[in-house]
Formats: sequence, structure tokens, C-alpha cells
Amino acid sequence: MFLFQPFLCRSMAPAAMAIAGQTEGVTNTLKLSGIEPGARWEYSLDEQRSWSAGKGTTFGILGNNLSRFWLRQVDMAGNVSVAQGFDLQNPSMLAHEASGDPSQPSILAAGLQTYVIHGVVVRGDADYVRRDIPKGQQLMSVKLVQYVSEDVVSFYALQPNRVFDAGVDVSRMLVYGHMGPGDLARNVLATLPKSKLGEASMTLWFQQTGSQPTRYAIEVILSAAD
Repeated sequence: MFLFQPFLCRSMAPAAMAIAGQTEGVTNTLKLSGIEPGARWEYSLDEQRSWSAGKGTTFGILGNNLSRFWLRQVDMAGNVSVAQGFDLQNPSMLAHEASGDPSQPSILAAGLQTYVIHGVVVRGDADYVRRDIPKGQQLMSVKLVQYVSEDVVSFYALQPNRVFDAGVDVSRMLVYGHMGPGDLARNVLATLPKSKLGEASMTLWFQQTGSQPTRYAIEVILSAAD
């Protein structure tokens, strides 16, 4: 004789997360609490048309492209909480144009695991942003998550250094290449050994060389080192 334990599928939406925000340097940082066991949190940059999963319980956002983003949690059964919107044009939020000086990159706040860097670049303009990776952590992924431009080719590179002084010497870059709509959600670090992604300063360069303005957002996620 077999006894079957019925499986109860929860249909109630989880509560909205509690979110505390502040500005640290040039990064808007949000601390997320109230995430249910087994649940994940997600963010949307396109008015809730698509969602990306975050990592950890903190979220940092730096730049001057986006006007709003949304956060929600999704429980183990796939039920979603009410989405919470954040107006980046509100005076309490900092709009920061990333540095155009490769010797003085903008610096992401420390202590977070999920970041979004966003900006607008056009011919002659470039954005430089640095993240100092502490001991015990490593880069997990760097992904293009938004790209709006008539020009489908921009350029990026990541140099393991406190400044971006590689110039055109690709041997000094961790990764480099083109970025455009076809690269959305692609982890540019996917083929790199984890030994290259640990404790270090990493400086990101993103540039559009054409005459069409390019609005972009890049997700950076850190994890505990293996």
C-alpha cells in the first residue's frame, strides 16, 4: 500500500519587498529585504516588458540613460509580487554621467552583487566605469541588457586595472569586441577561466564611434569566489 502526500501549489502572490535606498558615491544603492525562502528578485528596465534576475540582496545602478526601473520578487511556485517602480529622475536618485576620462573612471559602490551601468554615448564620447572586486568574490557575468540605437555596432572592453590605459592593445584587455542588439543577454565572460575573474580592479570601456546616439545598459553580477 502506498500513501501519497498531496502537493499543494501556492497561488497567493508574495508580498512586495522592503527596499531601502541611498546614494553611495555615484551609485544609487538599494538594500532588499523580505525576500521569501527560495524566492528570487528581478528587475525590469523596459516598463515591465521583460525581467532579469538579480543576485544577492542588494542592487546598484549608475548612469544617466534610464528614467525608471522596476523591482519584484518571484516565489518558488512562480507567483510574483506587486512590481515596485523607481523614478530615476526623482531628486532623491542620482543621475550620473559616467566618466569620459580613462584615467579617472567612475567607481561603482562596494559591497553589492548586482549592478546596472547605463548611459548614452555618441561619436567621440566614451564611458569608463570601475568596480574593485574584493578578496573572496569574483565576477560572475557582464551582460548587455538594453541597447537602443539606429547604429547596431558599439565597442566595449574590460581591462583588469584601476584605469583604462590599454589604448588599442588588446593583449592588456580581459575581453573586448563589438556590442549591439545581437549581444543582448550574452555573458561576455562565459569562456574565461574563473582564475581571471577574482580579486582585482576591473575597468569597463563602452563607446559608440558613429553619429547616432546609443542608449545602453550593462548588467554586472558578482558572486562568492569558488
